[in-house]
Amino acid sequence: MASGVFDIPYDTGTLVVIALIILGTTALSSIAGFGFGTVAVPMLMLVLPPSVVVVIVKVIGSGTVWVVLLSIWRKIQWRTILKILPAALAGLLVGGYILREAEPAAIQLFVGVLVLISAVTMVARPILIERDAIWSTSLVGFLTGVMGNATGLLAPAVVVYFTGRRFPRDVFRATTLALFLAIEIFGLPTLAAQGAVSWADLRFALVLLPLAIVGRLIGMRLVRYVSQQLFRRMTTWLLFVMAVLTIGAALRDLLG
Repeated sequence: MASGVFDIPYDTGTLVVIALIILGTTALSSIAGFGFGTVAVPMLMLVLPPSVVVVIVKVIGSGTVWVVLLSIWRKIQWRTILKILPAALAGLLVGGYILREAEPAAIQLFVGVLVLISAVTMVARPILIERDAIWSTSLVGFLTGVMGNATGLLAPAVVVYFTGRRFPRDVFRATTLALFLAIEIFGLPTLAAQGAVSWADLRFALVLLPLAIVGRLIGMRLVRYVSQQLFRRMTTWLLFVMAVLTIGAALRDLLG
């Protein structure tokens, strides 16, 4: 049992599972440009409280994304980011309130539904979006901020929107990661100010950070060898499985 330093008891088996999730999902996100939170959050919520999971995702997301961005930063669509960011920052406040006040099982159910929507979106025919309209960027930004602080999931609305914009792969990866970094820089301080997370959660997340950097580097080495079609298919099936498991666990806690 590993306790004391983290203020939360974790046995060795749980720590190994957490480490494997972090390593695998950071590698996946380096390949796709998104996916760390989308896959990691439902997995981690099966073994950790939502507040701990949200802090882990934020620390690892903001602490490792630079590893990927260093090589593709010239592809970032800054104009799109600047249009999305203001509404996202407003959404962070709402998300922090939800994380602090809602039942953990209710948040887990919300995560499962969001992941299911993400999976369905990946197999559906995307809607073509020709330009950054203020209403669409504001909606995407607000939803992303709310989901980011309430559940740790930043990707669903952004991925749907950027897919509709038909961004090329590297533009998609660079713009997504840069946007997430900008949001996370404000997200964690917002949660701390609202009393939604603890210092013990932050310490545990920092311990996992070096492992996450290794995962990012592995993903960067693999990206040139992985077919995007195969990766998309595998990720979609994984999302469906995680959505079912997460929704099932949440309903068991809510109804039992």
